[in-house]
Amino acid sequence: MRHKSKSNVPRNQILNCDCVKGMARLPEASIPLVVTSPPYDKIFDYGGHTWNFNVFKKVAKQLWRITMPGGVVCWEIKDQSKGGFTCTKHKQVLYFKETLGFRLHETLYIKTASLGHQRSRYPEQVHEVFVLSKGRPKSIHRIADRPNLTAGTPQKMNRRNKDGSRRTWKSDDLVPLYGFRSHLWTVNSGGKHTTKDNLKGFPAPMPEQLARDLIRSYSRDGDLVLDPFSGSGTTAKMALLEHRDYLGFEVWKEHFLNSLQRLERAKREYQRKLDRILA
Repeated sequence: MRHKSKSNVPRNQILNCDCVKGMARLPEASIPLVVTSPPYDKIFDYGGHTWNFNVFKKVAKQLWRITMPGGVVCWEIKDQSKGGFTCTKHKQVLYFKETLGFRLHETLYIKTASLGHQRSRYPEQVHEVFVLSKGRPKSIHRIADRPNLTAGTPQKMNRRNKDGSRRTWKSDDLVPLYGFRSHLWTVNSGGKHTTKDNLKGFPAPMPEQLARDLIRSYSRDGDLVLDPFSGSGTTAKMALLEHRDYLGFEVWKEHFLNSLQRLERAKREYQRKLDRILA
C-alpha cells in the first residue's frame, strides 16, 4: 500500500525555483520521502547562490512542515575541510533533531573507491547520509545483497538469559543466500560509475546507485520522492526508473535545463524497459 499524497502536489516535474519558496507552496505533511544532497559549505560555487546555516534553517523548517508522519528525509552531506573541518553536518543533524523534532533513524556510511589527494591528513573515503524520520518510518525495505557464508545450513538462534548466559539452538529454517547489508555501503562513484549521462561541469553529482538504493529502502512503488536540491536530476531519474513519482526544485537555471534533458532520456529508457516487459 502506497502513501496517500495530497492531490494538489505537483508530480513528475523539476521546477526552476528556490527550494524554500517551492516547498512553501506544498501542502503540510504531503511528502513521504526526500532524497537530497545539499551544498557542502562553500566547497563549490553553486551558481553564486547563497548557502549558509541561516538558509539551511529555512530549508529544514520547510522539510519538517511538508514531511508526512512516518516520512523520511535522506540528507547526504560532507563538511568543508579547509582550515580544519567545519562540523556543519553535525550542527545540521542536531538542528533537525533537537530543534525541529526529527528522529535520527540511522546514519549510513558511504564508502567510495576514490581516495582523493591530501597533504596533511589521511584521505577521506567515507561520508554520511543522515536518515531522518518524522516519527517512526512507515516504509523500510532493507536491501539483502550480502552473501551468507553459511547459506543453506540450519539457522542458529541465540538468546541471552536473565543471568547473562546464552542459549543457542538450531532452527528448522535454512540460512538464505543473502543477508541484509550493514550501515556501511560501498558505492561506485566518479566518471561513468556515477552515471552514463554527460554531466560535465556539474559539481559533485550524487551517484545513481546511492539514490536508487535510498529510494528502494525508504519508499514504495508509486510514492512521491522530493529533491529540494535537484541539481543534475539524479534523484528524479532514479525515482522514475524505480516506479516512483518525482518532484525537484533547482534554482541554478543552467543545471535545471540540463536536468530536463536528462529526464527526457530517462523517460525513453523507462519506456523501453516497459516495452520489453510487455512484449
